[in-house]
Parts: sequence; C-alpha cells; structure tokens
Amino acid sequence: MKINNILRQSLLHGFLVLFYSTLTSQNTVHLSIIEEGRGILRSRGSECFVITPGHLVMNEAQARIVNITGENRKKSIGKYEKSFPGDIAIIRIEGNSNQNCSDWTVAKNYTSILNNVFEGYLEIRNEDGSFDNELVVLRNKSDEGISIQAKDSGFEFSKGMSGSSLFSNIGGVKTYLGMLLSVDDENSRIGNVFQADDMDRIMSEFFGNNKRINSPSNTERSDIGENLQTVEQDGFKFDLVKIKKNGSNAVAYLNITSINIDGLLEIRERATKYYDVNGGFADAVNLRLSGKDSYGGKVGDKFTFPKGVAIPLEIHFQNVPESDGIALLELAIYNKGVKIVKFRNVEFDGRSISDKKNDETPEVKQTMEEDGFRFDLIKIKKSGNNVVAFINITSINVDGLLEIRERATKYYDVNGGFADALNLKLSGKESYGGKVGDKFTFPKGVAI
Repeated sequence: MKINNILRQSLLHGFLVLFYSTLTSQNTVHLSIIEEGRGILRSRGSECFVITPGHLVMNEAQARIVNITGENRKKSIGKYEKSFPGDIAIIRIEGNSNQNCSDWTVAKNYTSILNNVFEGYLEIRNEDGSFDNELVVLRNKSDEGISIQAKDSGFEFSKGMSGSSLFSNIGGVKTYLGMLLSVDDENSRIGNVFQADDMDRIMSEFFGNNKRINSPSNTERSDIGENLQTVEQDGFKFDLVKIKKNGSNAVAYLNITSINIDGLLEIRERATKYYDVNGGFADAVNLRLSGKDSYGGKVGDKFTFPKGVAIPLEIHFQNVPESDGIALLELAIYNKGVKIVKFRNVEFDGRSISDKKNDETPEVKQTMEEDGFRFDLIKIKKSGNNVVAFINITSINVDGLLEIRERATKYYDVNGGFADALNLKLSGKESYGGKVGDKFTFPKGVAI
C-alpha cells in the first residue's frame, strides 16, 4: 500500500474514533463460507443476524457453516436463514452471540440525504477483525442502486468485498447508505451498491419493522419525495410508501396486503397512470411485484398474497414531466373486473398542491363551465396560415372523463372565414383516430 494511502486511512480511522461511540451501532462483519464476503449485523429481539448478498449463500453454500468475525476479533458461527428479492440473504448467528448486534433503522429522511450526499466511505471488515475504510465518490444514484468509485486511483474493488457497507458522515453521524453487491463488469474501480431504504423495505416483515422507513402518517408533513397514503379496496390494503423521481424517470413504491384471506390480485400496466400537478401525465412502463418484473403487461396473475403480509410493488414510469408533485396516481387492478386504486396529492418539495402560488396560474382570456368541467381559453397564436388555441380544462368536482374530438372542432374568424381542427394535443399527447381524452382521467381541480 502506498505511503499516502496509509496516511489517508490512518487519518480517517482516527477521525471516526472521535465520534464512533456516540452513534447508532451498525456493525460490520467478515464472512467465510465457500468464498469470502462481508455483511452487517442486525438484531430481532434477542436474536442476531447478518445481512449479506444472496449470491454468497447460493446452492450448496446454504448448507455450510458460516464463520463470522466481527470487531475486536469476535468469532461466531452462523447458518443460512432466508433469501429476499434483489440478491439479499440473512444468516442466523447460532448460540449466544458475542457480536455487537443492534436493531438499527435506516434514516427517516434517507431519500433527502442520498440526494444531497456525494462522498462516503466503504467499510471493509477484514478476517482478523480489523477494518479498512475506503473513501469513495457516489457517481450515480438511480432506482437500480448507487454507483461508487474509490477516490484512490490505485484502488480496485474485488469479488470478496461483496457485502461491505457504504456509510457517510452526515452532521457528525455515521449514516448507513447501503451494501456493496457487485463490481462493474467493465471497470473494477466501480462498485454497485444496494440502497439501504430498499433493503429495509424488502426485509421489513422479517425484522418486524411495521413502521417502515419514510412512512409518516397521513396528517404529517414529510421530507422530499416521501409520503404515505393508504387505500383499502376489495379486501386489500394499498400503502403508498414513497415516490422517487430521477430526471424523467419516476418509481412509485407500494406495499399491498391482503386483509382477511390469502388473496389473489392481478395488477396491470395498462390504465396505471401518473398525473402531475401541472397537467402532465405518464403511463406505467413496468411493474415489479416482490422483485419480479411484469410479463405481458401484468403481475400477480400467478401469485398468492398471504393474509396479513405486506408485498412490495414498484411502478416504473418514464418520460415524466417536470413538476412539483403528483395530483393523481391510478393503479389498475383486476379482481372480478378492472378497478382503479387512487392516491392523491403526493408532494415532492414539501408543499401541498393547494399551496401553489397564484402567480403560477396563467392569465385567462375567457372561461366557461359545462358538464362539470371548466374551460379556460389562455391564448390564440397565429403564424402565417396556422393557428393554435391554448386551453386549460379542469374537472371541477370529481376525477372526470372527457373525450375531445377533432371533428366539429372549428375556428371562425371575424371576416366569416373558418377552419377545421387538424390536430389536438392533450397534456403533450397528440390525438389518435381524431380524438383525445378517451383513455385519460382529468384529476379533480388540476388544469390540463
């Protein structure tokens, strides 16, 4: 190891010791099974477990004794307990554990923290109980995880480092960000990290984390991108945990629980939509139920929802417009007929939708109300022989349905001339078959 690297590691170790004892205990371990790996300890009552990548305990490794080494060279043995979607596994420590095991939780404002942190360190526990901290840069954050790269140009990630923990110092607090799962196929200086909030959500039933991270009550204000709403419908409970937006992509995270029986429920991409507060919308492009992606535009058709067990669902959207939040999220389910589960007014920036400033509303030239809708004429632009009329349409009392047709939509000028409409564009989508709105919901109170 280079001299400057030794100094850097020593300084970092010394810095960590200054505040380490005051922090929530999240302790890492070294694992030896068929191959080398790492993990992080977490308790459940009086029991102690290791969270580690699932690929370390695949096939014959599940029957092997796991040799575990923690801080201060503490030794334990463990056995494979359970696997979860996303390449996560849990190892149960056998007998009376002397490891420093605690029931820690992920930061409630994890999403906000991750959006604003760009550096951290990877804690790599060694076989002798010591540990190395490798300073890293968070290169990319997406719904698929966190991409990290060592600040030391000579450092490369290796296969045996899987399971090492990514931390960052947030206001003097050691904050867990996730677990190293793999090394980039083309560049060994880049590692792929599973986000801590996704890990916690997937394992929440096992560890009894019924509160769930990022899940304030309906009456609470929450951090950026974090909300919870609950809808009960047709014997199921639908919990909207959070919505994460990254550029033009968005993912809605839900938990679905069958309330009274082992239930059957099919969820469909078609008619699952996202409407923002500015009148934009996007269709679902993928569903992921308990780690399995949709096939044929649906999930759940060959799945049983065990009574009382929360099953994670992800809804993926692309080409999502810029906005302050979501006015309406529609989830299409099939349970003795197609039905729609609705979530409303999800915030991105801490403001409720009703808090939008009046100066954000465009000046209206003329207004008329008809059949429960308000039609606001904003402006008419003429360029040569072409004319475009800009109108906002708002459903007044309910989530409304309205079809608008090119045929019979006409323009008459003051000299007696006229022209027929040749195209309609509703919330950025052009007409098809001479109409728009036939597969669109007008969220109550939102100008489209």
